[in-house]
Amino acid sequence: MADGPDDELADTIAYVCGDAAGIREALEPATEPLDRLLEAVRAGEDITAALNDLHVALQAAGDALGVYGYNRSPSSGLRLAGAVPSRPREALLICPTGRCSRYDRPDPVAPAPTCAIDGLALRRTLL
Repeated sequence: MADGPDDELADTIAYVCGDAAGIREALEPATEPLDRLLEAVRAGEDITAALNDLHVALQAAGDALGVYGYNRSPSSGLRLAGAVPSRPREALLICPTGRCSRYDRPDPVAPAPTCAIDGLALRRTLL
């Protein structure tokens, strides 16, 4: 991942980051696949095997879509991760390191959500 992840991989990492707590709960008590993936992302290593292992573990735990099934094209009828409406100068919170396509809308009274991978607050940007 020297030049950054491709869009599909970034969307998959964004899904894992955004739902890390839910994924961890679904895997309890065997959370090793999630922990291995998060460590690989933090270290900048190839995450292909760790992502595949997490996908299989989630499916074995009863999540039929695993990690890959949540990021499909609009024609599949599922949400398109990372898609945002095109309004000029809209503020968004994005991945603090640029590893994934996660985004959130800022809440004026709540602190920014944090990245499940390294604990940094999501970074504010303007579209």
